[in-house]
Formats: sequence, structure tokens, C-alpha cells
Amino acid sequence: MVRTGALFAAVLAFMGLSLAVIGLYGVVSQMANERTHEYGIRIALGANRKDIALAVVRSGAVLLLCGTSVGVAVAFGLTRFLSRFLFGLPPVDWASFAQAIICVTVVTLIAMFVPARRTSMVDPILALRSE
Repeated sequence: MVRTGALFAAVLAFMGLSLAVIGLYGVVSQMANERTHEYGIRIALGANRKDIALAVVRSGAVLLLCGTSVGVAVAFGLTRFLSRFLFGLPPVDWASFAQAIICVTVVTLIAMFVPARRTSMVDPILALRSE
């Protein structure tokens, strides 16, 4: 019975992480698409493609920082209510919090890679004609 519950929790955690990745990829991709004209102008004026990719990653990192801050605050707030369900664990398990933050950060960076690469490869002439 314990293995079934652990498997169910792992499946739900994987589904939640997958939904977070898909959502973050969509948001960062949309933000990059909305700023394609601006990035085209920057490239036409001589900006480095690496700087364009870093601008996209920077905008996604702001989302990551805000989301992680809110998530950690809510998790700390809920520990008092969830402590009765944790058998043999302290309510605030720092290792679990650190692992969750590292996992979400790594997955977020992977999700931001595709829009950043695609935006840095934009042709300035096509970007300027699109408006």
C-alpha cells in the first residue's frame, strides 16, 4: 500500500513538473515572439546574438525568481497544516526544499533554451518586415 501511494505521488509530481515546464516554455516563447521586432532591430544595429539569447533567458529568469519566491513562501505557510501528514519528517525539510528549487531551476533553464536559441537566430530583415 505504501508503494502504491509513493508511486501515485511520484506520478503526480512528474505531471505537475511537466505542466510547469510546458507553461513556462509557452510564456517565455510568447514573450520572445512579442519582442522579435525589437530583437531584429538590435541585431541589425550590431548586437551580438549571445546578448539577444541572454535577454530572453533574463526575462525567463525573472519569472523563475518570482515563481520560486511565491512557491517557497506558500510552502512554508502550508507546513503547519501539512505537518500532521508527515510521519517521521520535520515540517520544514531543508533538503527537500533545496532539491525542489534546484529541480525547478534546471528544468526552467532547459525550457528557456529553445526560445532563446530561436530568437537569437532571427533574421533582422524578416523581423523588421513582419510589422
